[in-house]
Amino acid sequence: MAGVPRDVDDRICLMESQFHSRSSADNTNSFSVEALQDALIVLYEECRTSSYKKESTVEEFVKTAKPVVDHITSLRLSAEDFDTLEVIGRGAFGEVKVLIL
Repeated sequence: MAGVPRDVDDRICLMESQFHSRSSADNTNSFSVEALQDALIVLYEECRTSSYKKESTVEEFVKTAKPVVDHITSLRLSAEDFDTLEVIGRGAFGEVKVLIL
């Protein structure tokens, strides 16, 4: 493949840079760690709740990914991490609040 380094260490560095690059000029070719975490959580939830959840490979993935997903979820920001300054709206689907960290 053209443009791919032959050296293993160079390829590993290149792969890692895809996940740590924050350059807006190269934004189309990189993922943030947060985007990968979101993708893992969505994949886990889809596998856990789908009609395929009894298939052995899906079941094994869910079993393997559960501790990682639980850990990531526990580290993410949640409403409990903020103090409410004011409730500015209420509706059928919830509240809109002004929060401070």
